[in-house]
Amino acid sequence: MEKEVLRIQKGLAIAEKAVEDFRKGNQVVSLDDQKRALINQKSELENNLYDTRRSYRERKSDIQSVKEALSKQPEFQKIQTTVEDNPILISYKNTLLGLEVSQAKALAELTPQHPSVKEIQNQIEQTKRSIEKEVTKAFASHLTTRYLDSLIEKYSDTEIQIVSLKAREQVLSEQIKNITKELNEIPSKELEVERLTRKTDALKASYTILLGQLEMAEIARDMGVLNATIISPAVIPSTDPSNYIYFPKKAIMTVLSLFLGVSFGLFLVFFLEYLDDSIRSPKDVTDVLDYPVLGVIPMVPKDVLGLDMRGEKVSSLLMDWFLDLRSSIRLITSGERPKIISVVSAGKGEGKTTISTYLAIVCSQQCGERVLLIDSNLRGHNITESLNLSSTAGLSSFLESQAGMNEIVQSRMERFDLISSGPLPSNPLRLLESVTMPNLIESLKERYDLIIFDTPAVDVGNDAISISRYCDKALFVIASGESSGQKIKRTMESFKTFRIPVLGVIFNKAKTGEGAKLT
Repeated sequence: MEKEVLRIQKGLAIAEKAVEDFRKGNQVVSLDDQKRALINQKSELENNLYDTRRSYRERKSDIQSVKEALSKQPEFQKIQTTVEDNPILISYKNTLLGLEVSQAKALAELTPQHPSVKEIQNQIEQTKRSIEKEVTKAFASHLTTRYLDSLIEKYSDTEIQIVSLKAREQVLSEQIKNITKELNEIPSKELEVERLTRKTDALKASYTILLGQLEMAEIARDMGVLNATIISPAVIPSTDPSNYIYFPKKAIMTVLSLFLGVSFGLFLVFFLEYLDDSIRSPKDVTDVLDYPVLGVIPMVPKDVLGLDMRGEKVSSLLMDWFLDLRSSIRLITSGERPKIISVVSAGKGEGKTTISTYLAIVCSQQCGERVLLIDSNLRGHNITESLNLSSTAGLSSFLESQAGMNEIVQSRMERFDLISSGPLPSNPLRLLESVTMPNLIESLKERYDLIIFDTPAVDVGNDAISISRYCDKALFVIASGESSGQKIKRTMESFKTFRIPVLGVIFNKAKTGEGAKLT
């Protein structure tokens, strides 16, 4: 047995050395990590190659544009063939291409401060200057203008960029080819490593078993098995539970588990409540912000919120809430009433569209004001979808000069008009910040007593801030449990940064009983 152990030990040493030699010879540490690194490197190189080819096409387009501009100059028409077929210029370009390729290969192994890299860079700069001089020399014998000089300079610069991009494309393509070759060789390396490792593991298992058997044989030989003495015989345990002296005791474990489970559940509830900083009451609003709560709108069922745009289904209770809100607005702006109001919120689902709509209806139907409601969410149809309105022509149509003012204004009730958002544009913020927007507002101010903008949520972009800059005041809607205190603070800081006056806060979706409480 000792000879067999020595034989397997020797074979195990040979197998482990074979694995180590293979890993060193093929530079294999971890094939999975190596494969992952190569794939990431190839992906990065392919992205760089795509960007390089795109830039190459752009420069080719630029050089074509410069040539078209130069072709209109009589001086260039005389020497066009001389410039394009100049053998010295072609030689310089080929030299620059070779130097760019050499520099890219050198940078793959050396740092930019290495003398060899610096030498190549100096040669590249010298060749670029030679190209510029040769192009300038071609025009030296002809009368030039400042415009022609700029075209000549752009022509030479673009030619140099094209050569550099072409060299970069060659180097990237070669690097991708080499990495692809390495990736294709990995499966064969994996098979060889697996075979050698399997052989080593089998020898280790045999060595461990034989070593254990050898130790047991030596112990039995030294102690002598016949001298063993029985101290306590084995017995079958009692089936009576009262005789159990060891755990587990089921009754105690059940009670203990129940106690620990309830305690952990209570702890988790209080801990999550402690971490939750969402706004859930009007008092939370006043604790976080320095703005007054102008109105509290309780959570109501959807059937109560039903609206057919004729005011027939608006409940008297809802009317009372929004009449109180309008009264608060008038009291807090007793000096100069705002004529243009934006209704904003930090996030989606706060209820600003519902509040905008009801506030507009109450002001027009109950207070006799001429009101215009504008759906300014050009990223989605807020009011348009809520009221099932047509979105063929709206605010975006006017801002893109595709429709007139009379075409986008929809009359929904007496003294109540509405402008839908219209077709969704590709760049909403660009339209909202165009010069057409303030011109539209100035025209509408002459026709209405109150204009209400229903804006998109602040967290989807700067649309709400851009719209509010055209308004006299902003009404901030906060729904119970929808947004955290930190998020609302950040939103308010944005309004302060752009000096947008905030009239106050409307607390929406309040719990029953908080509807009449104003802070």
